[in-house]
Amino acid sequence: GRDLSGSGRSGASRTGANLSGATLTGASFTGANLTDANLKQAIGLGSTTRFTNSVQTSARLGCAHFSGADFVGAKLTRAKLQGSGECDSATRSRGDMVTVHRGANLSNANLNGAKLNRANMTGVILKSAKLKRATLVKAKLIGAKAQTSNMAGANLTRANLSRANLKGANLKNATLTGTKTAGTKF
Repeated sequence: GRDLSGSGRSGASRTGANLSGATLTGASFTGANLTDANLKQAIGLGSTTRFTNSVQTSARLGCAHFSGADFVGAKLTRAKLQGSGECDSATRSRGDMVTVHRGANLSNANLNGAKLNRANMTGVILKSAKLKRATLVKAKLIGAKAQTSNMAGANLTRANLSRANLKGANLKNATLTGTKTAGTKF
């Protein structure tokens, strides 16, 4: 993939862009329109990568790793964040299709209807995030900070919410069948 390390894409329209396998360490997509963009297997999406207030409607983010990335206020409506068969063998063997953890900030992000099946979101910050009708089957949200988030109608079947903070979260009509909640704050 292309190396876009340190590049600034602030406010840019990247509609339909193919960034699959790209190296994006330190890239900024602040306010960018990434509608229908393909970021599958993108690498280097760490603490210096910014997606603040970006629009990522129907973006394909399967198998990408977002450790510590900043998604504050990002709109990820209907984003497809689950993997297909294209993940590397290490990712498949762990069972993680997307990794969004280690303090990644998704506060106020719009993830309504997003498909996050089997996503590893351990320790992610989801304060006031919108997750209405999101699919989080078998997702790992261990220790997630999701206070006042809106998960109405979300499918959390067999998700792991152990030690998560869900105080003030809206879980109306959410499916919690088989969900692990040891130490979770409601």
